[in-house]
Amino acid sequence: MRASFPVIFAFSTLAIAGCNSEPTMDTSKLGQPVNVVLQPTSADSSQLAAADALGRIGQSAVPALSDSLTDPDPMVRLQSCRALAYMGAQAKDAVPALIRALNDSEQAVREGAAAALGQIGQPAGPAVPELMQMLRGNSSAVKSQP
Repeated sequence: MRASFPVIFAFSTLAIAGCNSEPTMDTSKLGQPVNVVLQPTSADSSQLAAADALGRIGQSAVPALSDSLTDPDPMVRLQSCRALAYMGAQAKDAVPALIRALNDSEQAVREGAAAALGQIGQPAGPAVPELMQMLRGNSSAVKSQP
């Protein structure tokens, strides 16, 4: 019985993710732990599509995405981080805004900003001190968490 669990779990995971890792079924009705693995999002599909489009547009979208890192809606900030991460080094002009986002009140946005800086690579060098503070758990946002 125990040996069959990994096989069943692997098969059920494959059934959930279709081509390009897109869900092929409504996973919200699945019991735990399967639905826990999936990333819940409060963004509507148009927000996700817009973030994807902006990421594909590239460098000309960087100023708008940098500005949106201060949007009141944390999902907009998170999707902006993801779009900038998708661009990689083309998003180098967003580094100062992403460094500020490392102190966002939302953990997911902080993580998204760190991921985007990592995807930007060498041009994100000025973020190293703040990333080191985050790594040590010493950033101002981490300290303010309950």
